[in-house]
Amino acid sequence: MTSFTYISELLDDYTRTIWKAKTDDGHMIVVKFVSRYNALAHKLCENGGYAPKLLHCSDNNEIRFGRLKMIVMEYINGTSLDQILKDGTIDSLSHQARQAILDNVTAAIQLLHDNKFVFADLRPPNIMINETDQRAMLIDFDWCGIHDLERYPPSMNSKLPWPTGADPGTVLRKEHDTYWLDLLRKSLK
Repeated sequence: MTSFTYISELLDDYTRTIWKAKTDDGHMIVVKFVSRYNALAHKLCENGGYAPKLLHCSDNNEIRFGRLKMIVMEYINGTSLDQILKDGTIDSLSHQARQAILDNVTAAIQLLHDNKFVFADLRPPNIMINETDQRAMLIDFDWCGIHDLERYPPSMNSKLPWPTGADPGTVLRKEHDTYWLDLLRKSLK
């Protein structure tokens, strides 16, 4: 692991520690601290072009920061789909651009499902639109796990419209990703 300097927090949310940083050799990166992370699913999507490059994920033998893993990935110059939907810039995107976003996310989820993974939190804040090529990428693999085996965390926000059966401690199901894809399809029309 190379040395880096923190530049700024990426979110104004004290419950999520995510930083923009710069390596000593000048590369921009994202550093985050999480209790769990599915590096295998991230790498799978990275290899398909559907996630930023994962540079480091603490393993269980490394020092953990207050029981948190350190995740380091390349910084993508882009905007979250959540921000695009909130500020209304979605209206300025062509039909082709919207379809490309949907196609990218659908392909990423299909890739995960083909490998028995459920993304589990396919909401717009976890989809980044790269400013360079308008490609949609998944950026948060904290909850991602194996279909019908791994479980949702106990700390789910009860104010969000989760799919039926997606509750704290329940098993991850591919149908839950399909629910989010349907909502995404409607928001991009």
